[in-house]
Amino acid sequence: MKPIGKNATQAIEEALARLAANPGSGRLTAARLAAEAGVSRATLYRAPELLRRLRAWTLPMSQSLERLQIAFVSSRPWS
Repeated sequence: MKPIGKNATQAIEEALARLAANPGSGRLTAARLAAEAGVSRATLYRAPELLRRLRAWTLPMSQSLERLQIAFVSSRPWS
């Protein structure tokens, strides 16, 4: 697999930092990260270490959301 260039790596790292600081309302996906960085998804997928960082950041968020949903459902008076 051909490694990505320094400019693409820097763009992805900066995009990940921006999205981590302000995730907005959408899910943080590889496609969204690639679009934010201005690179193709293929380029992002050639950077497995950056994908690991993305997944490491999104997993705790999804687990927290799941816990909030469970807490909300279990606290409803009609359940």
